[in-house]
Amino acid sequence: TGNKRVRENMFIVEKWRLAGMVFLVFTVVFLQVNFSLLLEISERDSLLRQNVEHKNDVSTRMHASRTTEDKSFLHENDNHILPYELSLPARLADAVARSVELKRSNFRSETICPPGTGIGVRPSFHPPNLIGTVCEGWLNRETLQVLDYFLGRRMVGLEWSTGSGTRWFLQRLKFLFSVENDVNWLESTKAGIVKSNIDLSRWKYAAVPVEGKGGETAEYAQFPRRFFFSKQKGGFDFISVDGDSRNSCMREVIQHGLLKPYGILMLDNAERVNFHVIPPSHWIHVSFRNQADET
Repeated sequence: TGNKRVRENMFIVEKWRLAGMVFLVFTVVFLQVNFSLLLEISERDSLLRQNVEHKNDVSTRMHASRTTEDKSFLHENDNHILPYELSLPARLADAVARSVELKRSNFRSETICPPGTGIGVRPSFHPPNLIGTVCEGWLNRETLQVLDYFLGRRMVGLEWSTGSGTRWFLQRLKFLFSVENDVNWLESTKAGIVKSNIDLSRWKYAAVPVEGKGGETAEYAQFPRRFFFSKQKGGFDFISVDGDSRNSCMREVIQHGLLKPYGILMLDNAERVNFHVIPPSHWIHVSFRNQADET
């Protein structure tokens, strides 16, 4: 009986010893597996962070040199290619698609104009469904919707001719340069902008008279290149050609490289037959036309 009890006790000890060894082996394997998973997760997290940081860095610092040898969407400091979905061409394509979809659905995006805050007037044949209100740019509705989606607070713009669009651009851009031929109208535009509590330090403007109605004045067209361009090295992200001397202004932009790569050059009232300066054929051309206007 005593021997039997001893054997039973030995069996119990051996059983627990084996159970302990199994537990130890299981624990080691468990820790190894989980340690491997932790390493893998850590590595993935590190790569993800690097990827996000890189995308953020690229998206905020996207830049291309002003030579024709550039490769599209290159980072300014290395050879990393910017993903298309983060590029300005993709942003423009999305903006156009959005505006087209709104038009197809008979919807529109419109800035509500508080009483007494408008700049200028609109004729009765320029209703809000076709043309921007006095609190928006005097452009066709589809173009405004594209620009509303495309323009951003890191962008710098240039416009020939001021008005309600000047304030609308300032509400969306980092900085705006403006050239106006009518001193009184420029002051009226400025008064409307001041009422809106917009920081005037983000706006630089100049009055440059134009000789004759609808004339092509070199000084007016050349003013941004001579006095603004040096302050905005690399060019402008957005350029609006409106008002007087539009052929000369368009020629200035194209021949002297005032527009940044992947920026937008906008010509208002493009349906008029006297505008004959056409951008290079390799540029993406987008045109919106309605009963009132083409841009």
